[in-house]
Amino acid sequence: MPTAFARAVLVGFILTSGLAKSVCAAPADPVVAAPVDRDKVLGVGDIVTLEIVEDKEAPVTKKVTDTGDLDVPYIRRVHVVGRTCFDVAAEIAKLLEVDYYHKATVKLNIEQYSREKLGTVGKVFLFGDVKVPGVQEIPAGDKLTVSGAIVRAGGATQFGDLKKVKLTRKLKGGASESIIINAKAVLEEGKLEQDRELRDGDNIFVPRRLFTM
Repeated sequence: MPTAFARAVLVGFILTSGLAKSVCAAPADPVVAAPVDRDKVLGVGDIVTLEIVEDKEAPVTKKVTDTGDLDVPYIRRVHVVGRTCFDVAAEIAKLLEVDYYHKATVKLNIEQYSREKLGTVGKVFLFGDVKVPGVQEIPAGDKLTVSGAIVRAGGATQFGDLKKVKLTRKLKGGASESIIINAKAVLEEGKLEQDRELRDGDNIFVPRRLFTM
């Protein structure tokens, strides 16, 4: 078996000699280390970093379009949805080698998944005097607050009382608790400490003002 030093020398030779066409190249070759995102599948809305090593420039950030394509420098859009970073990087390298490079080294990694792929961690229910009442989802990896839910709902109606928004939350054992939140102070005066982060199953009620102008 070759020593660790010998393996390191071999890896260095492969990389510097241009034999690897992409960071995902040569799947049968165990010497070339694959990137973290090698087998991750791309989807609409995903944000990726794309680097053509031979250009000696920093990676560029790209977003997978609604049609499932990725805009690649020098060539054209490449269809990527449903494919792994490994496959896409290999195809981009081959396309670049047709007219632009003798050997192309492409690095492609997912920087951020689309919200649709991440899914949700819960739902909240907004009703009362808001423009679009109903169910709202809490995206995974994101935070939804009382004021944020109201903004998502298009804000309060002209009769809605944002000073007395009622948040009701179920507790263990079947009980529930309610607190009054001054969402007007949060949204108009920046008093974020008065806001509350929402949890799955929360109910938000925006009452109607007793007196309207």
